Amino acid sequence: MRRFIVFLLLAAFALLLVIVIRARGGGFTYDVADEGVRAAYLGIIGAAVGASLLTMFRGRFGQALESALLWVALGAVLFLGHSYRNELLPIGQRLLGELIPGTAIETGPPGTREITITRRGAGLFRVEVRIDGRPVRMLVDTGASSVVLSAETAERIGIDTKTLNFRVPIVTANGVTEAATYIIPELSIGPIVETRIPALITRPGRLTESLLGHTFLDRLASYEVSGNRMILRGRN
Repeated sequence: MRRFIVFLLLAAFALLLVIVIRARGGGFTYDVADEGVRAAYLGIIGAAVGASLLTMFRGRFGQALESALLWVALGAVLFLGHSYRNELLPIGQRLLGELIPGTAIETGPPGTREITITRRGAGLFRVEVRIDGRPVRMLVDTGASSVVLSAETAERIGIDTKTLNFRVPIVTANGVTEAATYIIPELSIGPIVETRIPALITRPGRLTESLLGHTFLDRLASYEVSGNRMILRGRN
């Protein structure tokens, strides 16, 4: 009985892993067009598993039956999870947002550009964006007039800060400093994609966290805060 419970827990974990992977946009694909070939393929696997069980549990029918039932239970859980994957996907997305605050989760109807960001406790909203396809963790700052990148972040995503002209005075948490103007070719959060975003890049060591300010937020159709969630809606 204990082994049966452990196996069910493993099956549930496997199902949860599949749901989370699909929630992040991943998935498992296969290309088997012919049903007969697929049936033969599964038959070979089944025969191999059966033969292995007979070899392992020769003379121990009860133990073999228990193991077979465990495998059947595992297969049933995974089969049901795959059958109801579309219904379970929103649950996986919500779970991913709760487990990893800052993950952008698509929450709008199909075809819309709406995402939800969850924050941890009473903290600030942080989100992983992509700048020219490269991931950048940013603080959503509705009080910042511009998108602001730290020099360290800019260098990490391939911007040569040595060629920039730091002449724009700005106020940060570390005091007054200078920043350089820069045009971000593309900035995206999930399905929300904007191009040619005006931004500022600070001098090295002057900003600990990059800011997602109004030069991006003003491109949105709307944004709102509801409890521990921030909803961003892109223009269609």
